[in-house]
Amino acid sequence: MKSYHLTLWGVLLFFFGVMAFVVTLAFLRESNATGHDPAQIAHLRREGERK
Repeated sequence: MKSYHLTLWGVLLFFFGVMAFVVTLAFLRESNATGHDPAQIAHLRREGERK
C-alpha cells in the first residue's frame, strides 16, 4: 500500500514538473518571437480579449 502511495505522488510530481516545463518553454518561445516579456504578452492578450 505504501509503495502504491509513493508511486501516486511520484506520478503527480512528474506531471506537474512536465506542465511547468511546457509552460516555461511556451513563454520563452513567445518572448523570443515577439521581443516582449511573458507578462506583457499575457497583458496584451487580455486587452485583445476585452475588445
